[in-house]
Parts: sequence; C-alpha cells; structure tokens
Amino acid sequence: GLTHALRALSRERLVESRPGSDRRRRELHLTALGRRRVAAAMRHWDAAQRAIEQGGAGPAWPVIAASLRSLGRRIDPARSETR
Repeated sequence: GLTHALRALSRERLVESRPGSDRRRRELHLTALGRRRVAAAMRHWDAAQRAIEQGGAGPAWPVIAASLRSLGRRIDPARSETR
C-alpha cells in the first residue's frame, strides 16, 4: 500500500519525512534527488505525450491532454509556471 511505497521512496532518498503541525502528523517532501528524478520523468512523459499526439489519438486527445496537464500541476506546482 501507500506506506510501503513511501518507505521505498524514503529508502531511495527521494522523499524525506518532517514533523507536521502536531505530533500526530508527518509531512513528506521531495528531496533534491527526488525533484531531479521527477524532472527527468516529466521529460520522458512529455516525449511520450508528443508521440501519442503524433500517433493520432484522435478527437479524444484534447481531453486526455487537459487531464495530464492537471495531473502534472498537482504533482509539481512549479510546472504550471513554465507552461
């Protein structure tokens, strides 16, 4: 589940855990390495999107593209500033 996935990301030093607003909470943040990995993955993702566009996803592409942009902004709010 989620806890297992987060432990794996922590072991790989892609995320770090910090105390939250109270003792019951923990906040997870991407590390510098995690941010670099996300940036690299997004470059690959963008290339895949271009391939899909050029491959003819047809009339569904605008809806697919809008959903992917929205997801990208939620994952990395800084992306919305560059697009």
